[in-house]
Amino acid sequence: MAFTQTDLDNIQAAIANGELTVRVNGKLVTYRSMEELMQAERRIILALRSSSQSGSIRHQLADFTE
Repeated sequence: MAFTQTDLDNIQAAIANGELTVRVNGKLVTYRSMEELMQAERRIILALRSSSQSGSIRHQLADFTE
């Protein structure tokens, strides 16, 4: 599944607002918990990093590896 910066932005906005429902990859997804939502965020960051779409993604990933 290919993710976009918009997917990451949507996930991060949901986290910031305490929402569990978010649009990802064109689909409306409801996560069971904030932890599950944050795992999805990490997965998207890693996917974007591996596809080298944005240098800012690498910076965000550092938050998870420290």
